[in-house]
Amino acid sequence: MTRAPKPSERRKDRRIKQWNKTTVTPLEGGLGLRGAAESQAFTYDLSLCGAQVHAPDAFAVGTAVRLRILLARTMDSVKLEGRVVWVKRHPQESGYQMGVEFFHETPQGFLTLMKELFDGSPAAAAKGGPAAVSRHG
Repeated sequence: MTRAPKPSERRKDRRIKQWNKTTVTPLEGGLGLRGAAESQAFTYDLSLCGAQVHAPDAFAVGTAVRLRILLARTMDSVKLEGRVVWVKRHPQESGYQMGVEFFHETPQGFLTLMKELFDGSPAAAAKGGPAAVSRHG
């Protein structure tokens, strides 16, 4: 009998658990599940392939989105495009979690993520959660 692999065993790329201020906007001009044209959010569990996004509004599975992420460790700003691959309601945060898989149509975003993920230790950025990161400015 074979056991199903744990989610961490299925991952292809290194993942970093750090909170990064993020703006999520649909590429096709659609609206979120609560009617928002964009959502002020935080990414968490970031990798070269995608990110987990915590947001007050979510976009439907299959929606192409643009993420503008302020990377906590390097303070670089990166714009990435991807597709929402899963959505889960998060009652404790009265919002949503979304999985976004990146397209990487330009090398600049990929290189910026490489720098964030593989240059030094991200431990300080992983502490505190989104409440510890200013939501203003």
